[in-house]
Amino acid sequence: MEHEKAKQSSEPVAPPVTPAAPAPAAASRGTIRLGMPILYESPKKDKDKRRYSSRLKGVQRLERGVSRAAERITHGLAEGAAKYRSSADKSARKKKDGALKDAFKNVAKAGGKTMRIASKAPGDITKKVKTRELIRIIPRGIFR
Repeated sequence: MEHEKAKQSSEPVAPPVTPAAPAPAAASRGTIRLGMPILYESPKKDKDKRRYSSRLKGVQRLERGVSRAAERITHGLAEGAAKYRSSADKSARKKKDGALKDAFKNVAKAGGKTMRIASKAPGDITKKVKTRELIRIIPRGIFR
């Protein structure tokens, strides 16, 4: 017991930690203290507007929608292929001939992933087409 008391008394005791007083706003601008969150605000840049001639504006917007839809479809196919590959690898690791045994299940998973992403493609096209511009293009007999 005496040895334990000697051990306890020989250890240095740390002074209690007190929180620092908040620094005034002007003094804290250039300094970073521990415990302070660091915030960085990037300057926002205004996007340049797309410039279209009045007659070709609708066609060009439609083209942007179609190209976005094509991009989304190819992204969906790539994600689906990656999902199939990872599912097939997992099946092959789990059981003998697992990639072949679980082929239908893995294809279904990959197809679901592909369709989930690619199904938004028609919306990309329709978002870009203005209804009033469409009415002007399509013959009036349809809308009467």
